[in-house]
Parts: sequence; C-alpha cells; structure tokens
Amino acid sequence: PSIPTSILPQKSTNDTNTTKATTTKTIIMKLTLATLSTLLAGASAFAPQPTAQGTRIASELYERKPFITGNWKLNPKTKQEAIELATGIADSITADSPADVGIFVPFPFLDTVQGIIGDKGIVGAEMVTPEVAGAFTGGVSPSMLKS
Repeated sequence: PSIPTSILPQKSTNDTNTTKATTTKTIIMKLTLATLSTLLAGASAFAPQPTAQGTRIASELYERKPFITGNWKLNPKTKQEAIELATGIADSITADSPADVGIFVPFPFLDTVQGIIGDKGIVGAEMVTPEVAGAFTGGVSPSMLKS
C-alpha cells in the first residue's frame, strides 16, 4: 500500500536537532499506527467463527461451576482452631453452593481437615516440595502426601 503523504516529513524552516528529532518521532509514531491499523484489519480472519460446535463448547464453559480455593498460611494456631474452622467451612458447603471449594492447609491439620470436609470439597497441602527424595530438610514430597 502507498504511504499517505500526511505521514511524510514536512519541510521545516527551523532545521535544529530538536525539530529533526521531533519530526522523526512523529514519523515513527504515524508509521506504527498505520502498520497496526493494517494488521488489525486482517485480524478478523483469525477470529473464531460461530459454529454449532463452537457454541456448544462455549456453553459448556459457562455451565461449568466456578472453583474457589484458599490457603490457611500459618493459621490456625491449634488443632482445635483448625477443627472449628474446617467445620464452619464444611457446614457452609451445600449441594446448592454456587462454587466448588478447595482449601490448602498446613501439614499438621491435613488428616483432621480432610475428615471434616469429606467429599464436600477438596483439601490440599501447603508448602509441597517438588523434589521426590534427598537432603531437603523439612521438605514434604507429593508421594509422601499421597501415602
């Protein structure tokens, strides 16, 4: 395509370095905008076309129940507090809940919280070490958790 004359440099009576720099920046900006306009005009060719399958897939995504997770960090302080918190969470999860729930708790409370939450939600561990074995003091691997 031809370049519009409006983006070409205009002759200036003031031939200082500042004017040249400003003119150069203006040309670069206008060329960039012209290039982007050309590229974006053709982008619609890559947009998803409405089809029966595309509509079905989109519908399934919108029908999917949201998944909300949270972690307890270095809380609660005691096992009793963990029991109370887990019980409150479990009691609030019903079949009509608007989202699936997952909680990630400190290692000392995993078994207790899993027993309380049951199949109402997902219980996971915090601070899992990606290594399987080795000299990683305090590390807990996924295989340790699974067992």
